[in-house]
Amino acid sequence: MNEVEDRPLGTREAAKIIYATDEPTASQVRQVYHDILKEYFQALILRRRTRHTTRRFGRAVLAGQVGLLLVFVAAVAGSVKPLFSNSPPEQAAIQQWLGEHAPGYKVTKWYPPEPDGEGVRVRVQYRYRTRQGKGIHTDRLFVIEDNHVTRVDSEW
Repeated sequence: MNEVEDRPLGTREAAKIIYATDEPTASQVRQVYHDILKEYFQALILRRRTRHTTRRFGRAVLAGQVGLLLVFVAAVAGSVKPLFSNSPPEQAAIQQWLGEHAPGYKVTKWYPPEPDGEGVRVRVQYRYRTRQGKGIHTDRLFVIEDNHVTRVDSEW
């Protein structure tokens, strides 16, 4: 092997330009980096074999693939988690009521349910935005009977 092929760069062409005896021009350097990124992308995403690459380049491709896999797994796990949330029936009833009456709500605090006659009372603090965009933070007491909200009190 000659001296150019032993250099730790992504492509043989890049080594020829950078280690040439003449000073490389800006367009040549730009082309080198473009070729390296193009080759990296093809190896990373398209899983194409690259020729005349070093172990460092291969490790960089592997690290990029592992990183992409971790991002994908995290995105899937984050989007699937709400589907499997096991909330008590009282919370499900309150969330349904909030979805109908305060779109875009965010519950900030749940208080423990308290027995109330035939149902239960649950105090909830939540935020939502009005149609005009004003943010509202409120504290309400929900009365739930047969897994349905029957009464909502703002003051108790």
